[in-house]
Order: sequence, then C-alpha cells, then structure tokens
Amino acid sequence: MRAFVRLWAIACLFNLISHFDLQGGVLVLAGRAACLAIAGYVAVRPCGRGWSVLAATYLALSIADAPRVNNHGVLIAVVHVVGLIGALRVGGWRAGGWGADAERTWWRRMRPFLRGSLAILYFWAVVHKLNGGFLDPVWSCASSEWAKLTASRPFEIPLNWLPEGVGIQRLAIAATLVVETAIPLSLLFRGTRRFGIGLAVVFHGWLGMTYPAFSATLWALLAAFLPDVAAQRATRTEHDAANTIDRPLVFGAAAFATVLAVAAAALQTPEDSAVAWSLPLLRHLFLVYTVVLGVRIVAAWKDMDLSPGPGRGPAPEGAVAWLALACIGALPYLGVQATRSFAMYSNLEVSSGRSNHLVVPAAWQRVFDRRSPLVTIRGSSDPILAALARPGWSGAPDNRSFSTFGRPPVDAARRSPPRWRLPLRALRSRVAERAARGERTMLSYEIDGRAYHTLDAAEDPLLTSPRAWERRFVRPRAVPDGAEGLCMW
Repeated sequence: MRAFVRLWAIACLFNLISHFDLQGGVLVLAGRAACLAIAGYVAVRPCGRGWSVLAATYLALSIADAPRVNNHGVLIAVVHVVGLIGALRVGGWRAGGWGADAERTWWRRMRPFLRGSLAILYFWAVVHKLNGGFLDPVWSCASSEWAKLTASRPFEIPLNWLPEGVGIQRLAIAATLVVETAIPLSLLFRGTRRFGIGLAVVFHGWLGMTYPAFSATLWALLAAFLPDVAAQRATRTEHDAANTIDRPLVFGAAAFATVLAVAAAALQTPEDSAVAWSLPLLRHLFLVYTVVLGVRIVAAWKDMDLSPGPGRGPAPEGAVAWLALACIGALPYLGVQATRSFAMYSNLEVSSGRSNHLVVPAAWQRVFDRRSPLVTIRGSSDPILAALARPGWSGAPDNRSFSTFGRPPVDAARRSPPRWRLPLRALRSRVAERAARGERTMLSYEIDGRAYHTLDAAEDPLLTSPRAWERRFVRPRAVPDGAEGLCMW
C-alpha cells in the first residue's frame, strides 16, 4: 500500500509542477503551493492519512482548475474520489482511524480498482488509435513522437543519430499498438506480469521524455500489480537504512521544484509558458527517476514471482468508477467531446459527420451530437478566436475554454494547413469568459453558410452564456476542417 502512496505522491508532484502558473487567482495559487508541499511530505512519509489529505486537496484543486484538466487528470480525479470513499468506508477519517488494519483494508479495496482502471485506459488508448490517421506514417502521432525523440537532447546528449524514414515510422506505429496491447495482457496473468511491468517501464520511460507527468502517473498504477515485497524493494518504503537515502532526495527535489515553480509562475502567467519552462526540468528529473526505479525493479525481479492472483473484485465505488471510465472513453464516438476521453495523440477524427475510425461509423455521433453546429470564425478582437480565422497546423491553444494543439504531418511543407471550426458551445464559453473579465468581443462568424457580425458577442442572442456547469466542466475543442486525422492533444 505504501509503495503505491509514495509513487502516487511523486506523480502528483510531476503533474503539479508541469502546470504551475497564476491561472485562477491567488487562492488557486495558494492551493497549488499547499498541494505541492503535501505531495512532497507524503512522498517522504507515505501513509494512508497523508494520501487522504493529498487526495482531498488535489481533488479540490482539480475542480477549481476546471475545465483545463487533461486526459490523465480525469483518471487522477477518479482515483482520488474512489480512494476517499474507501477511506470513509474503512473509518480512516476517525481519530486514530488510519491504523495498520485500516490501511490493509483500504488497499484491498483499491488494488482491484487500480488494476481495472489501468486496463480500461490501455483499452481506449489502443481502440482510439485504430483509425486511418494513426496508421498513416505521414499523419501519425507515432511518427511525430519519434521525430521529437530524435530531436531531443537529454543531458545535452544528442539523439539525432537515431534512424528516420518511412520504414522507422511504420515500425513506430506498429510497435506502439503492439506494446500498448501487450502491457495490459501481460499484467493480467501471473506468469507474465513481471514482463508486463518491465515493458511498461521501458515504454513509458520513452514517452516520459515528452510527457513525464503522464508516465509518472502510469507507474504509480503499476504498483497495484506488484507483490508487497517487490513493491517495498522498488520504492524503499520498508523501514530500513535505505530509506534515509530516499527521503532527502525526494524532499530536496520537491523543495527545489517548488521554488522554481513559484518563481516561474510569478514571471510567466500563461499555462503554455509554465509548460515550456517546466518540461526541461521535469524531463531530466524523470530520467533520473526512471533509472532509479528501473534498477530497483530489476533488483526485485525474483520477488515478482510472488505476485498475488486476481483476488477479490472491486468495491462498489470502484465498480461504478470503472463504468464511468468506460463511458468517458466512448464520448468521442457518441458526439459529446473529443478531449479528456483518453484519445490524446491518437489521430482520431470523429466530428461533423465524419469518422476516420476503422470500425466505429460516423452515424454514432448522432446519439448525442453535442459538437454541432460548428462555427467558422472570420475575425475577432479576441486573439485566441482570431487565430482560428486563418489556416494553420496548431490552431489556437487555449486551455481555459477549448484546445487544439495540432501537430503538422511529417510532409507539412508539401501540404496546405487546415482551417479550423469551433463548436458553438466552445464559442459561447469563450465569449462568457471574456465578458466575466469585462472584455468586449467583436466577432464575425458563419454557421451553416450564414454570416453574422457583432460588436459585442455577449449581447448576441446566438451566443448566450452557457450554464455554469457547462463552463466549468465541458471542454469542446476546435476541429480541423479537411485534415486527415491531425495529431492533436
């Protein structure tokens, strides 16, 4: 149990640092700083009570930060909800309630849920990639990720010697699908579980070069598949002399990162700026973390033969959460939203009556159809909306209301960049957000070929302010018009 708590606290540190900015005001900034301190403390002294405090604080922060919660941030929030319900069920919040028995009971409730959640995440990761865009070497996210790897310089070591070309791109596509299928299948059976863990560490070690927070989160979930003896040796949570080495390392890294995060947030408020400064730091921290964890897993390799069997099923709250995660992954195909549905960087394009998926038809979008109608922006005084009025590969990234973060295909120089259209709900949210700050929005736009123009979009009857819960939790993204499955966030 404490192995998971330590790895989870470290994952929270990575996630908090990667988006540490001044968005949300002074109270949210104070919450981020407090959450960083709590996560650092729990990483040093893992225990049930500490995890509960961290989960409650992080969950409140996620709600305050909505709607800019990323894909694995949704999974983190679900884990926190299930864990807090489990803590209430075992009496962990009572005075003196977090004893050894309560921790063991809580872990017995959480372990099946964590295992199933990881399987659901991998399931959707593979299913979403079964589309024409991902399988095309020119458009595939696998191709762009390999290109990013070859262009990176970890610890100033160039990787441009890695091979490139169509053959390598096809290999990267096939390897991604095979590995993301093999990891959950290997973890399912006792005889192959340790090989699945090793494969996951290698694969997410590579992904961690670009997405260290995501990989750190996945590694925490792997603790649910480790037997207690191996987990303790891999994370040094047993009470021995080795723990005296881990504690100053974790505490020092957390304190150093916190100081840098606060300093950077004071100078650069946009989230994109926070990501830009934090990624090099986190990438190098993650590489050290990878080496340390990998060496310890190898040292505990023989203990993995003791890995427990399937065990009991999930607690009721875990079973409900499984259903919720399964439904979240299906949202793009039902016409609800493409972001925060575990479809990140999959080249999936299912919107406006189109589907590039090999199995799921476009007709499924009519079940809810919450992304229609699509609006074409012709001009605006808002720079974020104005960016959508012209063709481009990246659209207009904006994490508060909607996001695109498109990546050009490999042969972008020979192609025309796409134009972008925005779901009406996303446009309404953007206009309402600016109006709440006292900003007027001049806007020219088209819907189904009909042109509109307004000097103050907040007064436009078509752009009425959305309901509060939609502004807080709904996050549609812009759609590239005519792109063949663009690699998007």
